[in-house]
Amino acid sequence: MLKSLAIPVLNALLSDYVQGSFEEKVVSFSLNGKMELKELELKPTLVEKWNLGLTLVRGSINSLTLDVPWTDLGGKRTHINIDQLYLLVKPRPLSDRNPQEEEELRYQQKMKLVAAAEAKLGARSKSKVPFTAKLLTKVLNNLHIVVKHLHIRYEDDISCPGLPFAVGITTDTMVAHSTDDNWSPVASAPDPTKPSYKVAMMTHLGMYWSTSENDGPLSVSYSTYDAFFHALSSLVFTGGSSLPRTHTRIP
Repeated sequence: MLKSLAIPVLNALLSDYVQGSFEEKVVSFSLNGKMELKELELKPTLVEKWNLGLTLVRGSINSLTLDVPWTDLGGKRTHINIDQLYLLVKPRPLSDRNPQEEEELRYQQKMKLVAAAEAKLGARSKSKVPFTAKLLTKVLNNLHIVVKHLHIRYEDDISCPGLPFAVGITTDTMVAHSTDDNWSPVASAPDPTKPSYKVAMMTHLGMYWSTSENDGPLSVSYSTYDAFFHALSSLVFTGGSSLPRTHTRIP
């Protein structure tokens, strides 16, 4: 029963970003509402829909845990823990860019925003709101998100012919959650009639820029899941005295 409730919540939260069926990725589920999914692949449209001239070569999440307090959604937080979120992006070649397709993509994005706003207004105007919508609203109002080991890497061998380079941003931990108007964490869902407050914090934020193999690898292997994860995890600074060779400590 609880699993059948959790899957629609996951679909609503992640279906625009993650490929495939969530049910196939579930590796564990407990009756207290905790569900773990492994080896999720991100959709290429995650980057393309923003029309930044980039393509997502590979994006993966090693582990995602959803912990929903089904018996007290209004009084306790819903926790989403993401472990190892890695993205590799590259510039789209000019030959692959179609102005008409890009204009259509922008139009579709605008229509999605309009449809979402209309649906929200329509739901408010009706006396009966779908059960799943009510459930999702309670989850989103009191969401606690923890991302461990985030790495976004950009490789470019097009912009400067003959001078390839790679740029990356990494964090050891990123946390986002609801607060009160004094920015103190709250355990219960905020009052929907009042402004909501969210705060995000990061530890061990790092950035690197490699212009030669001496600085760090200019391209990483992404042909297999294991090779991709090994390459990007090795460049994440997680604290301590040792730094990846791509990083320099700034006091």
